[in-house]
Amino acid sequence: MVFCYLRQVTNNECGRTHKGVYMKKLSVFTGKSLKSKGFGWIFPFFCFLGVFLTSCATQYSEKMYADVIGFNDTIMPSYLQPSNNQKDTDVVKPIPGVSTPEGRPYNLLNQIEANAMKNAIERIPSGQNTAALYALDIGLDRITEINRNYMERDPNSRYYIVFFTDGIDNASVDMAIRSRRGNYPRGSAGREAYGIAMQNRMRQILKRYNFLGIGKPNTTNSFQSYVLLFRGDDLASYNEDTLATILSPFTASQNAPTPDVIMDRNMNTLLEKFKNEFVIPTFSFSVPKDYVGRRVRMQLNTREDMFFEADLRHQVKRKWFKKIDYYTLEDITVSNEFTFKEFNRGIVIEMDKDVYDVHSNTVSFTINELKLGDKSFSVRRNEVSQWHHDYGNWVKNTEYTGTGGGKKNAYILLIMDTSLSLGANSTAARRTAGEIISFISEQM
Repeated sequence: MVFCYLRQVTNNECGRTHKGVYMKKLSVFTGKSLKSKGFGWIFPFFCFLGVFLTSCATQYSEKMYADVIGFNDTIMPSYLQPSNNQKDTDVVKPIPGVSTPEGRPYNLLNQIEANAMKNAIERIPSGQNTAALYALDIGLDRITEINRNYMERDPNSRYYIVFFTDGIDNASVDMAIRSRRGNYPRGSAGREAYGIAMQNRMRQILKRYNFLGIGKPNTTNSFQSYVLLFRGDDLASYNEDTLATILSPFTASQNAPTPDVIMDRNMNTLLEKFKNEFVIPTFSFSVPKDYVGRRVRMQLNTREDMFFEADLRHQVKRKWFKKIDYYTLEDITVSNEFTFKEFNRGIVIEMDKDVYDVHSNTVSFTINELKLGDKSFSVRRNEVSQWHHDYGNWVKNTEYTGTGGGKKNAYILLIMDTSLSLGANSTAARRTAGEIISFISEQM
């Protein structure tokens, strides 16, 4: 018996609707001559197996989802699940005047929905108090939901929390007790216990679910929680080390490095610090197919001191009865101190078969585990340029846009503090949060 479990038939087109087609095709290969020799099952079996495997092949699709949860003395997500029955006493209520299509996350690949998320950030009302840990608790529910229901079991999807605050928690323990999320002691001991619980939850937040809904440890997808603290006048009496310790429960990771707390008194500087701290240790890029036989250089910064070069090669391979294009980048060289996994292992850079399009003029590649010296390195796409060697000279590809090779594959959750302590900085804080979401999406 062969069983194929599918969550979305749009990506894996097989199921009961094809059963009649399969059986009709199988009947063509049954005959008396084979049956009489006892081999009548062979051709039907292999035909069924071939059709089954072909029709159940997963096709890669880009995914870039995002949500926003605002908090002060109330937790305000951009949407609630339909099963939630709202009460006037609830501490979790949707952002007033905001709804997402069909109660689902924003699709940042759709500009209308990307703009709608920015609008949601603007609409989060201000309020007293700071229920930071409770907002994180609710946010982790959302991460679990997205991991389980939206990312198509993709082993390479990344998950990010961007936690933006200007104060210290003073309401979460009471909320958790009232809503029965946890029976923590009141006061600083309760905040510490709640923080430890959230740390433990984040370190194992991603799971792989089988068709029975049972989760097991995940070793391929990555999760990171970034904390940005705007140091307003309310925090003037705390030094940076103390603040980093207080906010450390909000920073965590799974299958990735744990970020440091990012803090500053200036919004623009806070944004730049985040950009420098945010690291995607992979880089996807496209190369024109007409560059076959030429040497290609990917210039990774505007200072022109960081790059790698390789020769573009093309072969035609056979898979069963089908001819398949196979592109590689070979004979790799790198600039001083810059390395990546494929170069270190002395292997070729293979084309990205998941997103290859025979009808496209370009072919996509991805390099992994980028490092500058002994530190992980993240490429700024707006600084990248592409060159090819032609007639003894390096010629710039002026049509290279810096976009990736169709590997956008992430979920971003913004958890935004809108307590009254932001004061005159509220507008700048919301703008900065929106720019951070855009930056992450652009780097994929």
